[in-house]
Amino acid sequence: MALVPIAKLGNFIHIYDFKVDPDHIDDFIRLFNEFDYSDENPMHKSAAQVKDGALGGVRTLCGLVYAADGEPLVFAILANNFAVPGPTITAAIDALVVQLASFRR
Repeated sequence: MALVPIAKLGNFIHIYDFKVDPDHIDDFIRLFNEFDYSDENPMHKSAAQVKDGALGGVRTLCGLVYAADGEPLVFAILANNFAVPGPTITAAIDALVVQLASFRR
């Protein structure tokens, strides 16, 4: 599979059109059909479904997290122009999401 950007200018992080090489269509369909879409898939058991982003001086995280009492919480966190190393900000953002997951009304 080849990643082909569908935008040429501006901010187009993670905007890709996934194209399957014609010689690999059968492999792609086989793998697609073999994927475990059931609730037993560990990927589907997470308390949070998130998407992160990073550029120089910018860190983001947004998504859905289930609070300790099962309440769904949607969040978006953006940090920019920070004066500490990026991993420090990432750790702080992760800690905020852990707090959301621990929240009870």
